Amino acid sequence: MLAPTVVGPRAELSQIALGRIASTAGFVLPRVLPIVPAPAKVIRYFKLAKGAMLGAPDPRRAPGAGYQRNNLSIEDDTATIEGKGLEGQVPDEQAAEYADVLNLEQSRTDQKVMEIMRREDKDLLDTVFSRTTFPLATATGHDCSIPWDTHATALPVDDILKGALQIRNNIGDFKLLGLQLCLLTPNYVRRHLALCAQVRTGLGGVYTRPDFAASNIPDQLLAQALGVDEIIVAGEQYMSGGSQISPTMSNLADEDYSLLFVRTDPNAPELAGLGVTFVWDGFGGELSVRTYREDSTSSGIVQVNRSSVQKIVQTGAGYLIGNNKA
Repeated sequence: MLAPTVVGPRAELSQIALGRIASTAGFVLPRVLPIVPAPAKVIRYFKLAKGAMLGAPDPRRAPGAGYQRNNLSIEDDTATIEGKGLEGQVPDEQAAEYADVLNLEQSRTDQKVMEIMRREDKDLLDTVFSRTTFPLATATGHDCSIPWDTHATALPVDDILKGALQIRNNIGDFKLLGLQLCLLTPNYVRRHLALCAQVRTGLGGVYTRPDFAASNIPDQLLAQALGVDEIIVAGEQYMSGGSQISPTMSNLADEDYSLLFVRTDPNAPELAGLGVTFVWDGFGGELSVRTYREDSTSSGIVQVNRSSVQKIVQTGAGYLIGNNKA
């Protein structure tokens, strides 16, 4: 049966919403721009200057002499949280028809959470797989001279090393800050990376044998071969047209690009790295679910809310590699 007609939060549906996030590994946003709780809808945050933690002054001093000193160089910025929400209708007739096999409120909650998270992934990928955000042939990217799906001659290890060295020049030695270097890549590109002769030769062993020429390489091992800490695969699709019965499907990620980036530590007091997702929980939590009655349509309405904003902290912490696909 539908919930009471009183408008209000639904704790059990909110738990379902949060459980959906935890159980769905396909969404890449939390792994690219980690979640940071925001205390208000408009916040001020702090980020380290490039050389703030990388000095190496001579600390030697004579007895009674003064000490070398300097200030910690910190930059500040602001973020404004965006309110987001979707509603799902649960007609009384459908609720009664499926009551013995399906809880339509739970299904509607699941659907709306998936739609919100998929849209956030689309917004992320539209931002980072962009020559506007990360201009190529500059300090923030380059086009591969040989596409990565040209397995025999492609040089993905060299392309990624070039990007990693440039990121270090852009933002400083991120490894000393304990930050990870990651590769965000579409599913198509990830598969072709694993088939490149340069990668397989570097791994050696069974991966160079003819009978293993098309075998998959686990993400962790592929990451080691490419010189990154983690590979994040953007393999989701979305309905770009049509209907739910007959959808037109499109990839969320442009298969011509991969993004090399330094992942931000969301727990650091001063942020460094690519960026974060600020989430405000003042409206009931990271994801909150409310229901209300709509008598004019003889329906219950499930409302899913989220308040968040994606923020690039250091553009120089990302490096776009284009021409992945021939």
